[in-house]
Amino acid sequence: MLKTLVQTNRARVIKALKAVTNTEGAAILMRGHRPTHEHDACTTHPHMQFEANFSYVFGVQVYHFDGVLFLDSEEAYLINRLEESNLKFTVPSASLLADNYGIEGIFPSSSLLDVLKKRNVTRVFVHSGDDISTGIHSNEFEHPDLEKIKEIVDRDVLYPILNATRTIKSEIELKFLEEVCKASSLAHREVIRACRPGMKEHQLSAIFYSTVAALNKGGDWAYFPICCSGEDCAILHYHKNDKVIQNGDMLLLDMGCKYHGVCSDITTSFPANGKFIQSQKEIFELTAKAQAHGISRLKPGVKYLDIHKECVKIILEGLIEIGLLKGTIEEIEEANFGSIFMPHSLGHFIGYKTHDVGLPMTMEVIEESESRILKTAEADFEKEPVPEGEDEEGKKTRKEKYLQEKKDALFSQRKEKLKKYLPVTRTTLEPGMVVTVEPGIYFVPILIEKAKNDEKLAKFCNFEKIDQYQKEVGGVRIEDCIVLTEDGHRVLSDIPRTVEEIEKMMASQALEL
Repeated sequence: MLKTLVQTNRARVIKALKAVTNTEGAAILMRGHRPTHEHDACTTHPHMQFEANFSYVFGVQVYHFDGVLFLDSEEAYLINRLEESNLKFTVPSASLLADNYGIEGIFPSSSLLDVLKKRNVTRVFVHSGDDISTGIHSNEFEHPDLEKIKEIVDRDVLYPILNATRTIKSEIELKFLEEVCKASSLAHREVIRACRPGMKEHQLSAIFYSTVAALNKGGDWAYFPICCSGEDCAILHYHKNDKVIQNGDMLLLDMGCKYHGVCSDITTSFPANGKFIQSQKEIFELTAKAQAHGISRLKPGVKYLDIHKECVKIILEGLIEIGLLKGTIEEIEEANFGSIFMPHSLGHFIGYKTHDVGLPMTMEVIEESESRILKTAEADFEKEPVPEGEDEEGKKTRKEKYLQEKKDALFSQRKEKLKKYLPVTRTTLEPGMVVTVEPGIYFVPILIEKAKNDEKLAKFCNFEKIDQYQKEVGGVRIEDCIVLTEDGHRVLSDIPRTVEEIEKMMASQALEL
């Protein structure tokens, strides 16, 4: 099954390349895994992380090897970057490489040009583009001899092809996603059963990890586990995991594993003692209501951003009903309270990375963005002080110059922007996409303080009740992985999502540790 996955991925990339360019006599060169820690704005990884594109095309998860894929024959080889004396420590057997990944063999990095010449390679594709989640350039293939063949190296075509094929999953990739989500769901259930006051937060992550390892469906963390309790549930990416869990605390557990490079991402929220108090119940059920609506709206043709906006509105309406906010929903939305109580997107793509790539960027999206920026710039211009003695004609000339400078700056960035990909919030959903839906309600101290110090926001807030919920709840997030089907969607994770289900599960706790 693993070999089928990798070979299917390769075949899809080759087919997509052939649809847009001449691939006769062509090869793909890809940088492999390096022993580095991965970090981006949303996920941190505790161990050495593997390069996602390389995992997708070659499957092998061993450091210090690059890869070459010959498109005419669809043959894949590894390129060894290690000294010969170190090979015995890391190189898998030839039979394992062939049986599990369809790898034909290994040759030393010093032989690259000779191999390409012998195979009559006339064009080389290298992936080169920007990663939205990290904000850095992709891990581009590097070799001291690449300069000698620079006239046949193409750095533009491959990157958007990889993004597109990774965004729309194949049936075999979906099977792996189902397996890793199933294992993660079972592990979360074990954590819910085992949890009780007096434990340390990191004990819960240990139970999760040992469960997926025992199931043989998750050999590594997909990202650093978030196991927070009490008021720390308001820290969106909490990584300490070292507190003693107190009786009455809410818990927010965001944990997922990897299975042959494919990631899961699931979040649960529940009370440590197994019983929701009123404030915890209200915030949990409101979050669950928003998530249920978001999931129900997932189908091809729908814009994910529309779903995000609908879920934020449901949360704000609920906060008014509970009594944390006061005023009309129109006033609350206009004041942008969504950014205070749910300061993140509704979800993201998931696949070979937790926050996975999306479809290639389009000029339509870039132009929409430019239009919004220029509209804001025009409003900003009107706020600028008028030079003494300037008449209407002078103001018109100054405004035209001001806006032209803005346009020139935006237009100069178009080429670089086209090297990026679309996040899910800028995407119209299609069959085969896999996304998360993860609304949350948080009582973030710095954001609450911001509202207190802004009279335009403060008038809508019941701070006495907000402070109470900050202490009793901290924050709630509920997250599942969902695949888009031809006529709708299918939820891949399976976690209790009602107060009654959670309390019942926690009443049947696991054996003492």
